[in-house]
Amino acid sequence: MLHSSPDRRQSTVLASQRGTSGNNASEVQTFAAYAGITDITQISALDYLVDNLKSTGLWSKMHFIYPFIGGNATSHKYELINPSNSSRELVFTGVTHNSTGIVGTASANTSAVSGINGGSYNTNDFSMGYYGTLKGSTTSSTNESGVMYLSTRIFLSFIANASTSFIYYGSTATTFTSVSVPDGFKALSSTSTTTGDFFFNQIKYSSITKGTTALTGFFGHELSRTTNTAVNTVSFSYASTQLTEAELITLNTIVEQYQTILGRNSYYINPDYDPSTNRFLFNSTPANFTSTEKNALNYLVSNLKAGSNLWGKFTAIYPYTGSVSLTASLKELKSLGTLGLTITGAGTQSSLGVETTTTNSYATYPSGYALTAGVNTIVLSIQEDITSAGWDFGSNAAGTRYNFNVRTTSNTTDLRIYGNSTISVANTDARGLYIIKTPAGASSPGVELYKNGSLIGTGTTGSLVSIGTGYALGTGLTTQSSTRIQGFYGFALSYSFSASEITEANSIITTYLQMLGRA
Repeated sequence: MLHSSPDRRQSTVLASQRGTSGNNASEVQTFAAYAGITDITQISALDYLVDNLKSTGLWSKMHFIYPFIGGNATSHKYELINPSNSSRELVFTGVTHNSTGIVGTASANTSAVSGINGGSYNTNDFSMGYYGTLKGSTTSSTNESGVMYLSTRIFLSFIANASTSFIYYGSTATTFTSVSVPDGFKALSSTSTTTGDFFFNQIKYSSITKGTTALTGFFGHELSRTTNTAVNTVSFSYASTQLTEAELITLNTIVEQYQTILGRNSYYINPDYDPSTNRFLFNSTPANFTSTEKNALNYLVSNLKAGSNLWGKFTAIYPYTGSVSLTASLKELKSLGTLGLTITGAGTQSSLGVETTTTNSYATYPSGYALTAGVNTIVLSIQEDITSAGWDFGSNAAGTRYNFNVRTTSNTTDLRIYGNSTISVANTDARGLYIIKTPAGASSPGVELYKNGSLIGTGTTGSLVSIGTGYALGTGLTTQSSTRIQGFYGFALSYSFSASEITEANSIITTYLQMLGRA
């Protein structure tokens, strides 16, 4: 019997994975009886799911839940909250059933449809979502296969590998271009009579316009179509009353852990981390980071978002961590790891950071995350004490430049803003955290250079003509890279840090570097 199995307490079930009520949850026992679930791990996962939905107050908000557990058509058809209600049973057409959930078939019409009528629910107080993957490709934007619906093309629709997502909250789609279909948790929730939020993997992606038409049709999933090779896999789905962003984050975390217990998670979540940290690690591949690096990144993200919200003021952040992979080490943090620097020439990564290894090497910026001239604040950490005739970052114009060399062969700084040698002060140790404030105009005072939180020099810009193209880890000109190891690089475009923000940034980033053994 389910409730008498001594194996329920085996060490293979982690304490963090168990629910608070064990096998005493009547809902789990009832569902398991209908679905024929006897596997210990599956029961543990259901316990965890139900117990945590209840303890967080989400269970009472749920209209229906499909856990897609058991690996066969019989177990997959039942709804968790009221499995005895036959109108909630799913009817499958062409669906493959396995341990990951319900799966479509390439170039075939497959679906899972219930008898749940959308007219029973208020569109102004509604949330809906699912957990799964979408693989393959479509032939056109009208042939999406990753669909969860309450009527034809209503709510969640995705285009596989088309770099576009179409989200229907009503009969008209909101189109997100250059957005690849996400694996993991996807949801919509109403926010007013005319608006809603599109949410995936712990983060609200966008607010969208909501259709005013009442919900119609029957709840279901479209898993594949004859018109394309895309295949949707669904491992969990739900509908509920309206959920806030905080509630969606909580639900997402619970569902992710539920999938992890079952060994079928397609996303990465550390429940103790900020959602932006998790998304960055997922997009950069978690295996590229040590546990120390993951913890340091989360410290950086969480603390930049706290206080005066330096996170919102930085345009780009290159944390230079991910010591297993150079590509991961070059990822940009504000883009959540979707973009990164590209090395031209030769470069390498280590536990200390990133460096170009030849003087004619450099890194190009991704679109939208490049350093440009103007009223800016620039932050740079150097981890290696060597002199150099090259630059740590800068532009490729031979005359008017926007360059910085933290320690020249003469043991001085060489900061050139619009051409001039703007600030040249003694510096006998290249290592340190540098913060630079630059003004917008030509021949303007107001350039400030800080090292480890202290002002070490001020200056005036040169005459602004054209600074050329900017680069990181060098300037793009022959013999123009310092080849010094950098541990952090970031900048706030069109924003000048105040004195207190400089102190705050220096403290947070220094602690981040110390956590990595870099300071």
